[in-house]
Amino acid sequence: MARRPQAAPRQAPPATLVIFGGTGDLARRLLMPAIAHLCGDGLIADELRIIGIGAREGSDEDLRASLDEFAPKTECWRTLRDNITYLQGDFTKPPLFNDLKAKLADAGNVVFYLATPAQFFGPIVESLAGAGLMQEKENAFRRVAVEKPFGHDLASARALNKQILAVVDEAQVYRIDHFLGKETVQNIMVARFANPWLEAVWNNRYIDSIQITAAETVDVGTRGAFYDATGALRDMVPNHLFQLMAMVGMEPPNDLSADSIRTEKAKLLEAVRIPTPAEAKQNAVRGQYQGYRKAADVNPKSNVETYVALKFWVDSWRWAGVPFYLRTGKALKARDNYMLQMQRRTAEAMQLINQSKQAKLQEQLAQTMASFQIGDDASTFDEMRDKIDRRAAAAEARMQLGSTSVDNQMQEIEKEAMDMQLQDKLLQYKKEMGLLPAGSDAPAPQALPAQGETSSRS
Repeated sequence: MARRPQAAPRQAPPATLVIFGGTGDLARRLLMPAIAHLCGDGLIADELRIIGIGAREGSDEDLRASLDEFAPKTECWRTLRDNITYLQGDFTKPPLFNDLKAKLADAGNVVFYLATPAQFFGPIVESLAGAGLMQEKENAFRRVAVEKPFGHDLASARALNKQILAVVDEAQVYRIDHFLGKETVQNIMVARFANPWLEAVWNNRYIDSIQITAAETVDVGTRGAFYDATGALRDMVPNHLFQLMAMVGMEPPNDLSADSIRTEKAKLLEAVRIPTPAEAKQNAVRGQYQGYRKAADVNPKSNVETYVALKFWVDSWRWAGVPFYLRTGKALKARDNYMLQMQRRTAEAMQLINQSKQAKLQEQLAQTMASFQIGDDASTFDEMRDKIDRRAAAAEARMQLGSTSVDNQMQEIEKEAMDMQLQDKLLQYKKEMGLLPAGSDAPAPQALPAQGETSSRS
């Protein structure tokens, strides 16, 4: 079947992106390169403006120069770079928000991205709302994107959520995990649910353990104050790695809507067995790389972990008895954005895949061959077309099973197609000569499958 032309990517509307923490590590290493790649893919408008907000003194060019280190050296980045400006100020003081309001006086769509320490999330949103910067106009939206960690435990997460929703609408808030934007992460569900042969062995019968690793060669860099208050466990596990574990272990959603996917992820996380204190001590490892205590803004006597490895159990029918190992760390020898390993009986799993595939093809061949009882005396257009459709399906099954050659099968299909065309011409001739019964009509000719294709009729 001919491949349908792909639709042009949808471009985001013109907007202003305000980054609180615009001079920080997250903005430099992740946000700006991502925005530059979106620009290169034609997904953002040329009118995009970026305002970086930071506490240190500096100019527009100082900010641009600091962002150049990790940004791709492309023409798109050079164009985007000219639209970046800097605003210096204190997140906790009203003057900053008054200055920001003046800069956004003529702005339409605005997105506020909070790439700051978590303790600033609530106060910044309150200050934005207090300055009238979250008020939406007709055909102009206002959004706020909140990075992780969203609280340090359940109680603090609920308190932060309540604080934010007291001043803005839920539809204006995006609680994001930038890890989910990675292409390899997005491909997990495609690999799982678009491949029935793989899904057949995606369970505890054929998988002994699942290991998910997010390893980084970089150290804490300029994030010493944040990291020393957070650690590897809170920085990576309850967000990035739990999201990966949920995507790997979740059941197939009813559809690919956000609500359906979130529901299945939640079911998987609810099935994670809560360890006892003794089990937590036995199934967790914490470590710290040499030299961490000498990093800027880190306590010289810090006991915060920069490496953590955990073992979890998921009490579900699919994963009963299969341990999930989660690992992450800074300043490691090898870098992996994420590495997924699934171990056990690879040969048996592949044998099952092949057996299932062969069984399906044999079943398809048996069904199509059995349906040939219609006989060679088919006298209507639809009967002839259905017959050819079944012959094409049978030919495809035979070819995959290796029971006949492609050329021989195509000759048979082409012969049947020629017979059908003659039958169609005969029906058209009878219609023109008035030889058809009253109320009868010949179907309009339809395109035949091209060579190498099969008809889509069932």
